[in-house]
Amino acid sequence: MSIKSKLYAGFGLLVLIAVALAVYAITEFNGIKANVVKMNALAENTTRVLQIEHDLEQVRRSALRFTYDHDEASAKENGN
Repeated sequence: MSIKSKLYAGFGLLVLIAVALAVYAITEFNGIKANVVKMNALAENTTRVLQIEHDLEQVRRSALRFTYDHDEASAKENGN
């Protein structure tokens, strides 16, 4: 084998390795993208749940305040 063919084979192998690494990186980045989309959806759902929990706590507090103090403002706050 001549030096020329050895150089072509060596650089060809390096190019193939670089292309394989690029393809692998692209597939991994697509997987990461899918995970980020899922995490964003979970974060939005968590935010909604926390807002609902906050609203329910306000309703509970005003209901208790009305029960114990007969406060008209708390009755209006609950919509009663």
